[in-house]
Amino acid sequence: MRAFAWLCIVAGIGLAIAAFVIAANKPTINPWPSLVAGFCVTAAGMLLLMMEKQKDRLLREDREQ
Repeated sequence: MRAFAWLCIVAGIGLAIAAFVIAANKPTINPWPSLVAGFCVTAAGMLLLMMEKQKDRLLREDREQ
């Protein structure tokens, strides 16, 4: 799950960079869909990482008790 979350973050950043490249090289093409998709995929990856970290913390607390 952690690897998938990091993959989402990297892919999202890649989509956002692609949006800026598209905007710089092809001004007639709308870069906003790629930019929004990049932000959404990155946010999803960050949420997955936060959920994974919370799960690890809860498991660690259960083992300590």
